[in-house]
Amino acid sequence: MKYNKETLQRRSSYFIFWSWHLVYVVFALAVLAPYILVPLLQDIINSSTPVYYALYPLSIMLLPFVSIYLGFFHFRKNYRVLMKYFYGFEMPALSLILIKILTLRELNTAMSFLIISTIIVLATWFYFLWEENKHTKLPKRLKKSPIALSGAALITLAGLYFGALILLLNIPLAMDFFSGLFSALSRISFSSLISGTLNPLVWVGVTFAIYTMTLFIILPVALVWLYTRQIKLFSPFSSPLRIAIIVGVFVISASLFSFTNQQPQKQAFALLDNSDGTTASSLALLKEADIIKKGLLNAYLWPSRYVNTSASGTKLNQLYKRQGFHPLIAQAVQSSFNFLIHPTLYDGSYSDQQKANDYYEKFFDSPIQKAEQATILNSLSKHWEVGRNNEAGLLAAEQKYVHVSEQSISLSESNGVATITVSEVLENTSPRDKEAVIHFSLPGDAVITGLWLSTEKNNPKMFPYVLAPKGAAQAVYKAEVKRRVDPALLEQTGPNQYRLRAYPILAKRGDKIPYFHMQLEYQTIANTDNQWPLPKVLEQRNIYWDGQTQRRINGDPVGTKVKTQWIPSQLSSVHTTQPSTHTSLVDNQIIKALKRNHAAETPKSNKHIAVLIDGSYSMHKLKEATKQAYEKIPQHVKQADFYYCHSTCTALENMADLQQQFTFGNSQVADHIAAFNRLQHPKYDAILVLTDDGSYEIESTEAESLTLSTPLWITHLEGHIPYAYDDRVLDLIYKTHGGITYSIKEALLRLNTANILQAIELQDLVKIIAITENHIWVETTNHPKRASGAVYNKALEKIIAHQKIKQLTRTMDMNKLDNLDKIHQYAKENGIVTHYSSMLVLVNERQKEALHKAEQKNDRFEREVETGKTNSLFSITAVPEPEEWALLIIISLLLSAALLRRRDYRTLK
Repeated sequence: MKYNKETLQRRSSYFIFWSWHLVYVVFALAVLAPYILVPLLQDIINSSTPVYYALYPLSIMLLPFVSIYLGFFHFRKNYRVLMKYFYGFEMPALSLILIKILTLRELNTAMSFLIISTIIVLATWFYFLWEENKHTKLPKRLKKSPIALSGAALITLAGLYFGALILLLNIPLAMDFFSGLFSALSRISFSSLISGTLNPLVWVGVTFAIYTMTLFIILPVALVWLYTRQIKLFSPFSSPLRIAIIVGVFVISASLFSFTNQQPQKQAFALLDNSDGTTASSLALLKEADIIKKGLLNAYLWPSRYVNTSASGTKLNQLYKRQGFHPLIAQAVQSSFNFLIHPTLYDGSYSDQQKANDYYEKFFDSPIQKAEQATILNSLSKHWEVGRNNEAGLLAAEQKYVHVSEQSISLSESNGVATITVSEVLENTSPRDKEAVIHFSLPGDAVITGLWLSTEKNNPKMFPYVLAPKGAAQAVYKAEVKRRVDPALLEQTGPNQYRLRAYPILAKRGDKIPYFHMQLEYQTIANTDNQWPLPKVLEQRNIYWDGQTQRRINGDPVGTKVKTQWIPSQLSSVHTTQPSTHTSLVDNQIIKALKRNHAAETPKSNKHIAVLIDGSYSMHKLKEATKQAYEKIPQHVKQADFYYCHSTCTALENMADLQQQFTFGNSQVADHIAAFNRLQHPKYDAILVLTDDGSYEIESTEAESLTLSTPLWITHLEGHIPYAYDDRVLDLIYKTHGGITYSIKEALLRLNTANILQAIELQDLVKIIAITENHIWVETTNHPKRASGAVYNKALEKIIAHQKIKQLTRTMDMNKLDNLDKIHQYAKENGIVTHYSSMLVLVNERQKEALHKAEQKNDRFEREVETGKTNSLFSITAVPEPEEWALLIIISLLLSAALLRRRDYRTLK
């Protein structure tokens, strides 16, 4: 049989197309379907993987089957169209999808432009092929269409771009691939071949990889040849118009490529680096706040938005050198390649992520993970490799992993004291173990008296709490979390703030959700409105409750209408009239809790005070409240001197001075006090700091050596309550006999407690133990023997113990370890949580031994600030060795499947 050129081309085309797809079908059915598709579908059904994660693996698996259909039913009779489809559409599309799988990232602007352009090119190419196959050749109506010519020009540009890109990559990769393949095959022992112990799937994968790599080597030449020839079909156009359209497409595409490749972090860093800290410079920066925020976010999220940094993009250079090319040639190739793939390269260094984090905190007065949580989580959702962190940090706030499936609240009352127990069953609906965290507040009249964990329904107090010094308890808890062993920790993080943490809430296994029961107990007395005070959630991480939560109060079911509250509002009603005075005998002293008369209290004081106004960036939302405080405070004190504080404090003489000030950067209470101490100022009776909820997560170095002899009071304007405080600031407040309030009126009242006593017609002769929102706790001068007939309420003992510890912190030297131990011992005797004593639930003897060792250390009362920051958002993958390139395609696909199964998509909702 004679073979002419036409016959040879036709049969070669059919052989290449159908033989590759035959190998692919075997590979898909033997490897992709059982090891990727089935597990992927199972994960989607179990809601552990988002549906959109399946699009890329499914596309790369199904596209060749679609091509088989098109090749057999539509392009079978035209081998030229078949080859144009194979090399001009299918192979580029598969390459694009595979690259997207291997380097799954959040699409930056430049990458979005590039991908959209590529999709337009492939769609246009496919349309031209369809018309050519339908009419034997491209119809005249298309040849005369300026739009079609524009599409052809775009195809030509894409051919030149991707052809050059792939060619530069192919040369060393092809050499590396086949040398690596030889090395890999040489490791296979002859005995394994004879015995048949070598998995046949390996041969399927190797065959598919070799065949695909061979075709991929031809791809750049085929792309340039096919795509650039397309434009010749439009010769009927008059030459000037034709040239104008082609040049126009080239210029517009190049302009858009250049415009979208502008990375905002350069401008943001330049602005911040060049700031000299002056007022003019700071005001100029504020005007560019949007640009700075956009740039810092891009720098912080670069591992998710880019494949590598431009400075680190040297792998191709190394590959060329390894294959014996001259260093100058290798560097020239690398530079050209970096220019072409600039949309995937971050123009900066690895250290920019930490730099962006630090700058964000200093400028915007908040951790970037807290302020930009939604943006960061959205970026993480587009990335396979996410760094792991057992603890529920800032990014876990408001995330819905651990569901409160059951909540049972019981209330027992004894002599006006309520013991409230909150029991909850937690269900981790994600495929990974989670930590559940709740920051909540209780009024000053309440005290926490118990915490228990259980993994058995019939034993709710299976693991009881131990009371430990706060530093030792925190250290043991954090160590156990790293070991992935069950502990729970309940701490007091402020005058009325608490933090409850439990880990791990075990992940569900298929349809099975492990049982996890947690029980919290506290005691309280009724407030001035004759209602039982209830916990108020300040922040929740990973844990949530909704209308599906089954609630019971004292055994009675509660309706499911309440979806947003941790504890239903129905619990707040007190059914019996409570006494106005609670009396108890403690340590041979009569202690009374007297209800405050808020209506009769007048905030008058003869104090000379300094008022420090927080000038940090986050205070811009409280400008009106600050103005009102400036006008109101002088009406109620002898004299008030105002200072506006950043890193330095500026004295304010009048309202005009205040209005000229601006909120900028990050500064905290410790910074304000340190700056105030550096001023030459008169002696004051008290210092009042006006601030918002602050940034507890940002540690202040000023707090290390903070000293103050004047009473320090902090007022959070408009009730902006922080969920925790730096212990060093709290210790300073207690040491100076100061406090924390949530209104200007309360702050002024606390400066002169005589007004509070007069409102209930009580002489200023009693010894005040504590003043809370609703009561005055006093120790009377009456001796117990002279108070015969008095009824003493023993149920008050734990609450009184809590109040007395508050008093002791103001009268004892808390820098001495012996005094701390005495207060802790008093808390242990009463079984209560305090500022110095935390409840820790341990489940085995090893944990108890670890706690015992921690309790012997000198830093047992020193607690770290829980910043909640996740230090490593993204995992770092290693660069493959040369011989691993041979099986890169197979390994990448299987690795993608494994990553899909490990990925917790609920984090990204």
